[in-house]
Amino acid sequence: MESCTLNCDLSAVGTCFTIGVDGITIDGAGYTITGNGISLYNGIYLNGRNNIAIKNFDIDNFGVGIRLFSSSDNILADNTVRNNVIGIYAKDGSNNNLIVNNNVNNNDHIGIDIQYTHYNTLFGNNVSNNYNYGIALLYSSNNKILNNYIENAIQFSGVYLSVDSRNNTLSYNRVINNNNGLRLSGRCSGNFIFGNDFIGNNQDGAELSANSSDNTLWNNRFIGNDIYNAYETSDSNNNNWNLNGVGNFWSDFESNLGYPAGHYIISGNGDGIDLSPLSVIGDSDGDGVLDHMDNCPSDSNPEQTDSDYDGIVDAFE
Repeated sequence: MESCTLNCDLSAVGTCFTIGVDGITIDGAGYTITGNGISLYNGIYLNGRNNIAIKNFDIDNFGVGIRLFSSSDNILADNTVRNNVIGIYAKDGSNNNLIVNNNVNNNDHIGIDIQYTHYNTLFGNNVSNNYNYGIALLYSSNNKILNNYIENAIQFSGVYLSVDSRNNTLSYNRVINNNNGLRLSGRCSGNFIFGNDFIGNNQDGAELSANSSDNTLWNNRFIGNDIYNAYETSDSNNNNWNLNGVGNFWSDFESNLGYPAGHYIISGNGDGIDLSPLSVIGDSDGDGVLDHMDNCPSDSNPEQTDSDYDGIVDAFE
């Protein structure tokens, strides 16, 4: 099998493409592959495949749009993955993959599902209108979730880290109008969560539960989440809600019990306190990007260019 470019739309009654070799590019060229809606089948399937580029596909109505099993160092870029059960699914040692600039929308269960998989980067994806979860991690560590737009996960959470998902970085994401914005549950620790917007979610902006401790959350905006802007259960302690004197912006700060003392008490039965809440978030360099989401707040860079998708602006590398 060699690199190839699609030149027409395709319909499939089973899995459409099973990739059988390493090191090739499959370019959908904007064409659509359509399944028959049976959950057993995949739009594109990689099993033990490495260094594959999958780009420019429109993938519709499969069980899984793109499935990676024990497949590493691949690039999934500029695809539209919609109306499947799961949009993109990476499992069991599918490490060091780059999932970038995809539209992952209207999937019945999860937009992007990462399980038992590490060191992946999810950058610049639009993950909207997926029924249960936008992005979900299970037993997955050292992943980067950067600069994504995550909206309207109807049933559960925009971003869900569960069961020993540790040392992940979530930054510069907009997590808006989901049922819950962010949920950490099941011994999730050591995660770094900064520069995100958690706005207008139907329940909590962020919920930490089931022994999710020793996470660090700073320089985020929590605005207008319907029940709590942030919530900790009694078994989720020792989370840091500020770093180096920088806390978070809270839309309900003035009504919080900690307001008279100048700090913000996290709701629930945990021990969380933001000792350095932000009263306002400005735009120090005047580039139209608020400081908390600006990857270089000291120098004007409205394009926010990050060519290698590592969360560090090009000018600093």
